[in-house]
Amino acid sequence: LLAVLALLVVGFGVSLYSNRLLGQGFFVAGFLGIVVLLLGIVGLFLSFDFVFDLFHRFLFTSESWIFPAQSVLIRRFPEVFFASAAKSILMLAFFIQMVFMIIGITIFRKVR
Repeated sequence: LLAVLALLVVGFGVSLYSNRLLGQGFFVAGFLGIVVLLLGIVGLFLSFDFVFDLFHRFLFTSESWIFPAQSVLIRRFPEVFFASAAKSILMLAFFIQMVFMIIGITIFRKVR
């Protein structure tokens, strides 16, 4: 989210200034995204339950995301499913952030 926000702000600035700023914006957006992802990855390795709980408390105002252990949803999608999905999402997001950084470096070098 921070990466997208940084990219939008810098993208607006590009129309006012230069392509060099665009390269810097892509790089900074990618870098900030990777920092946030690394914090998430460390959190997942330390305690998946804590990060899962924190994630849902952030997204939902009530505890409507908590289901009883006998729930069909819980039986069909155990914790392993969500841990695997989180890892896949983080890897994809990491790849996207790396692409942002590579684009930023490429633009920055061409402008020089």
